[in-house]
Amino acid sequence: MNTVVLSPKKLFPVSLLVGIGMMILIPGIATATPSHDQVKADMSKASQISIEQAIQAATKEVPGRVIKAELEKEHGPLMWEIEIVTSEGKVQEVHLDGVSGKRLALQNSEGTQEGSESSIHTGSAEQGSQKMEK
Repeated sequence: MNTVVLSPKKLFPVSLLVGIGMMILIPGIATATPSHDQVKADMSKASQISIEQAIQAATKEVPGRVIKAELEKEHGPLMWEIEIVTSEGKVQEVHLDGVSGKRLALQNSEGTQEGSESSIHTGSAEQGSQKMEK
Protein backbone atom coordinates (compact mmCIF):
# COMPACT_ATOMS: atom_id res chain seq x y z
CA MET A 1 0.00 0.00 0.00
CA ASN A 2 1.34 3.39 -0.97
CA THR A 3 0.97 6.29 1.42
CA VAL A 4 0.80 9.83 0.05
CA VAL A 5 2.25 12.53 2.26
CA LEU A 6 1.50 16.13 1.29
CA SER A 7 4.20 18.61 1.98
CA PRO A 8 3.24 22.01 3.38
CA LYS A 9 3.84 23.50 -0.10
CA LYS A 10 1.24 21.13 -1.62
CA LEU A 11 -1.17 21.42 1.33
CA PHE A 12 -1.50 25.23 1.09
CA PRO A 13 -3.21 25.33 -2.35
CA VAL A 14 -5.65 22.62 -1.27
CA SER A 15 -6.50 24.53 1.93
CA LEU A 16 -6.89 27.72 -0.06
CA LEU A 17 -9.34 26.08 -2.47
CA VAL A 18 -11.38 24.63 0.40
CA GLY A 19 -11.49 28.05 2.09
CA ILE A 20 -12.62 29.83 -1.07
CA GLY A 21 -15.28 27.18 -1.67
CA MET A 22 -16.64 27.69 1.85
CA MET A 23 -16.74 31.46 1.38
CA ILE A 24 -18.84 30.95 -1.74
CA LEU A 25 -21.21 28.39 -0.21
CA ILE A 26 -21.87 29.89 3.23
CA PRO A 27 -23.52 33.16 2.02
CA GLY A 28 -25.77 31.04 -0.23
CA ILE A 29 -26.87 29.02 2.78
CA ALA A 30 -27.49 32.15 4.86
CA THR A 31 -29.72 33.70 2.22
CA ALA A 32 -31.87 30.56 2.19
CA THR A 33 -33.31 31.73 5.53
CA PRO A 34 -36.42 33.88 4.97
CA SER A 35 -36.02 37.57 5.75
CA HIS A 36 -37.93 39.29 8.56
CA ASP A 37 -40.10 41.00 5.94
CA GLN A 38 -40.87 37.67 4.26
CA VAL A 39 -41.87 36.10 7.59
CA LYS A 40 -44.22 39.04 8.30
CA ALA A 41 -45.71 38.81 4.79
CA ASP A 42 -46.30 35.07 5.23
CA MET A 43 -48.00 35.65 8.61
CA SER A 44 -50.20 38.31 7.03
CA LYS A 45 -51.30 35.87 4.33
CA ALA A 46 -52.04 33.19 6.95
CA SER A 47 -54.16 35.53 9.08
CA GLN A 48 -57.79 35.70 8.09
CA ILE A 49 -58.26 38.70 10.36
CA SER A 50 -57.16 42.15 9.18
CA ILE A 51 -55.56 44.64 11.53
CA GLU A 52 -58.73 46.75 11.36
CA GLN A 53 -60.89 43.77 12.38
CA ALA A 54 -58.49 42.89 15.21
CA ILE A 55 -58.55 46.46 16.54
CA GLN A 56 -62.34 46.60 16.30
CA ALA A 57 -62.73 43.33 18.24
CA ALA A 58 -60.18 44.35 20.87
CA THR A 59 -61.78 47.75 21.50
CA LYS A 60 -65.18 46.07 21.95
CA GLU A 61 -63.58 44.07 24.78
CA VAL A 62 -61.54 46.97 26.18
CA PRO A 63 -62.69 50.48 25.23
CA GLY A 64 -59.86 52.96 24.89
CA ARG A 65 -57.08 54.19 22.61
CA VAL A 66 -55.05 51.59 20.68
CA ILE A 67 -51.31 52.20 21.07
CA LYS A 68 -49.99 49.02 19.45
CA ALA A 69 -51.30 46.31 17.14
CA GLU A 70 -48.99 43.49 16.12
CA LEU A 71 -49.40 40.16 14.38
CA GLU A 72 -47.03 37.64 15.93
CA LYS A 73 -46.27 33.98 16.31
CA GLU A 74 -44.08 34.00 19.42
CA HIS A 75 -46.10 31.81 21.77
CA GLY A 76 -47.29 29.20 19.29
CA PRO A 77 -50.41 30.11 17.32
CA LEU A 78 -50.62 33.08 15.01
CA MET A 79 -52.19 35.90 17.02
CA TRP A 80 -52.91 39.58 17.14
CA GLU A 81 -51.63 41.44 20.19
CA ILE A 82 -53.48 44.73 20.67
CA GLU A 83 -52.42 47.18 23.42
CA ILE A 84 -55.04 49.66 24.58
CA VAL A 85 -54.87 52.54 27.05
CA THR A 86 -58.17 52.79 28.93
CA SER A 87 -59.83 56.03 30.05
CA GLU A 88 -58.43 55.25 33.54
CA GLY A 89 -54.90 55.32 32.08
CA LYS A 90 -54.28 51.58 32.40
CA VAL A 91 -52.69 49.55 29.61
CA GLN A 92 -54.55 46.39 28.59
CA GLU A 93 -53.33 43.76 26.12
CA VAL A 94 -55.88 41.78 24.15
CA HIS A 95 -54.63 38.61 22.44
CA LEU A 96 -56.76 37.39 19.53
CA ASP A 97 -56.36 34.22 17.48
CA GLY A 98 -55.00 35.32 14.09
CA VAL A 99 -57.20 32.91 12.16
CA SER A 100 -60.53 32.77 13.98
CA GLY A 101 -60.48 36.12 15.79
CA LYS A 102 -61.35 34.49 19.12
CA ARG A 103 -59.97 36.15 22.22
CA LEU A 104 -57.16 34.10 23.73
CA ALA A 105 -56.31 36.29 26.72
CA LEU A 106 -56.69 39.73 28.27
CA GLN A 107 -53.78 41.08 30.29
CA ASN A 108 -53.47 44.33 32.24
CA SER A 109 -50.37 46.39 33.01
CA GLU A 110 -49.95 44.68 36.39
CA GLY A 111 -49.62 41.32 34.65
CA THR A 112 -53.03 40.02 35.75
CA GLN A 113 -54.37 37.86 32.99
CA GLU A 114 -57.86 36.71 32.10
CA GLY A 115 -57.60 33.52 30.08
CA SER A 116 -54.51 31.44 30.55
CA GLU A 117 -50.99 31.27 29.25
CA SER A 118 -51.83 27.80 27.96
CA SER A 119 -54.69 29.24 25.92
CA ILE A 120 -52.18 31.48 24.17
CA HIS A 121 -49.87 28.54 23.48
CA THR A 122 -52.59 26.22 22.21
CA GLY A 123 -54.74 28.80 20.49
CA SER A 124 -57.86 27.86 22.43
CA ALA A 125 -59.93 30.60 23.97
CA GLU A 126 -61.14 29.93 27.48
CA GLN A 127 -62.95 32.92 28.88
CA GLY A 128 -65.12 35.40 27.04
CA SER A 129 -64.20 34.07 23.66
CA GLN A 130 -65.97 35.65 20.75
CA LYS A 131 -65.72 34.87 17.07
CA MET A 132 -64.97 37.93 15.03
CA GLU A 133 -67.35 39.10 12.33
CA LYS A 134 -65.68 39.43 8.96
